[in-house]
Amino acid sequence: MGTRLAAIDVGSNAIRMSIGEHEKDGIDIIKNYRVPLRLGQDSFSRGVIQDSTMKALIRAFIEFQQLFIKHKVKYYKAVATSALRDAKNSHELIDLIYSTSHIQLDLIDGKEEARLVHLGVSHVENISKKHALLVDIGGGSVEFIISIRGEIRKFFSLPLGTVRLLQKANQCKPIELKRFLRSEIRKRIEPLQSYVRTFKCEDDQKVFVGTGGNVKSLNRLSSEIFKDSKKDEMSFKEVDLLEKILFGYSMKERTTILALKKDRADVILPAVLMLEEIMVLFGFKNIRCPNIALKDGILIQLSK
Repeated sequence: MGTRLAAIDVGSNAIRMSIGEHEKDGIDIIKNYRVPLRLGQDSFSRGVIQDSTMKALIRAFIEFQQLFIKHKVKYYKAVATSALRDAKNSHELIDLIYSTSHIQLDLIDGKEEARLVHLGVSHVENISKKHALLVDIGGGSVEFIISIRGEIRKFFSLPLGTVRLLQKANQCKPIELKRFLRSEIRKRIEPLQSYVRTFKCEDDQKVFVGTGGNVKSLNRLSSEIFKDSKKDEMSFKEVDLLEKILFGYSMKERTTILALKKDRADVILPAVLMLEEIMVLFGFKNIRCPNIALKDGILIQLSK
């Protein structure tokens, strides 16, 4: 048996854990866990994590500790991102998690998020000779990573996460939602145009890579709806049609007809608009969707 590793990502929309086994030829994922706990709903509206949410998070970590024992995990790393970064009582919560589960949770900044996402993408996508834009769409923030021949040259962590955007839009009438979200996204990402449009390379050496749960869900929908859709890739036409389909359905229809989880069926709306706006403003015809997330970068780091 190889070395057992665990990665925990405490995000703004959910908590995720992956347990993997490291052998000489790589990491085999043994089990993935997801707890649908929306920390961002507390943090971005109240500035603190409420008691009921804290208790649910602590219960999840106690269960994770039991899973560590069950799967004989030797090394782990647990990180928290935007929602806990913004919460005034984050350090109190981190102390409670450690005292009850003996799992150390680390707050990481946007720069470290970008590094871990880049590490994960580099492991599965050949970007060592390309000019790449990596975009990790989270619930609280969105990481824009400019990679030239496998090296991070610049990164931007923008407060454009899907949970955060929906909270800003909570007073919008349904008919106004798309316009509001598009406006919020565009005004934040337009200033980044110059960094990407000046990629000095041929189109076949330029690549756009999307990561995170929303990108994974959109890629699944694309594969199911469009017969000619490529695995792990979407064209601009497919993204554009998905946007129209998703906004044309009610919340209930997105969960029943499209089989989206309830906590995915709302946040996927700003996510699909994000991809569409990036492709339009930055001139990308396709997006690679390698099913990579922050936790994958953590596992790769642990294996080194």
